[in-house]
Amino acid sequence: MSKVIRIVAEMSINDGQDKEFERLVTEMVGKVVGNEPGTLDYGWYLSADGRTCTIVEAYQDGDALMTHMANIGALFQSLMENCQVTRVNVYGNAPDELIGMAQSMGGTVTPLWQGPGV
Repeated sequence: MSKVIRIVAEMSINDGQDKEFERLVTEMVGKVVGNEPGTLDYGWYLSADGRTCTIVEAYQDGDALMTHMANIGALFQSLMENCQVTRVNVYGNAPDELIGMAQSMGGTVTPLWQGPGV
């Protein structure tokens, strides 16, 4: 069975924080791309009105996810000061730390049931 963990999160950008939000996301992407071989997908999507951002992430396993969290942890905390998380869905067999974080944000965690999950 697959060890891949996928995350889909949606954030509402706080009024007047769009430039700082963009700066932080750009910095986070720069830290991740090319530096985290276990990160399989790390895409940020911005709504047409620029108010809602969705991130789609995938990690080869729990260790890769924990490496990612350690890499961007401080930036993530700063990002959370500029937005409100409105949805978090985690798919796969996630580490306990991620389960707790997702649930604290009102998110769901759904383990892989069937299929290769790649």
